Amino acid sequence: MNKGTTPAADRPVATNKILVAATAVALVASLAALGHTILGDHPRIGIVRIQRVLERYEGALDAKKAFRTTTMAWGANVDTLQADINRIILEIERVRSTDRKAYDSLVAQVRLKEAQLMDYSKAVEAKTTQEQQLLTEGVVAQLKTAAEEVANSENVECMLAIHDEGMIIQASKSVDMTDMVLEKLRATYRGQFRSRGGAAKSGQRPPEGVK
Repeated sequence: MNKGTTPAADRPVATNKILVAATAVALVASLAALGHTILGDHPRIGIVRIQRVLERYEGALDAKKAFRTTTMAWGANVDTLQADINRIILEIERVRSTDRKAYDSLVAQVRLKEAQLMDYSKAVEAKTTQEQQLLTEGVVAQLKTAAEEVANSENVECMLAIHDEGMIIQASKSVDMTDMVLEKLRATYRGQFRSRGGAAKSGQRPPEGVK
């Protein structure tokens, strides 16, 4: 039987992974774009500073907050279950030598609750991964659409998504599209990633038992 618990605030909840995942996708696009630049006939190059977009775009910030809110709520429920187990364990120690019937009943309760806690924790872990993926994909899809629309309007033939400022190239035909992409994202964002009622607004129901 477990006697200790780790508070939700102390568990390493990866709230920044949504930004890391989005950036990883952008870097893949960067490599493809760079290859096109090298092999092409010096096309007009559009540069998008991914980190700046993720730090300033309300949708990306909302997605991060929604993910954090959801996982913290689920983590608090895990802590509550563990606290119940700890309380029963203390009661077991109190009646161990005085009431055999109560002792056996409490031991059975602890075993049942420990099984419930294990199942719940697994469900939360799986749902957390799914929620993170849905939010990440949503932000990346919006970013890609906005960048493509700006590229078309600016007659950009090749886009270079920059995560590391040191990767920025100097080219006479390059144009920094970052602010234009941000404006496009802000103009079309309708709060799809805002949390509502303590859970991320992803259109997905939490696993059974996860509120």
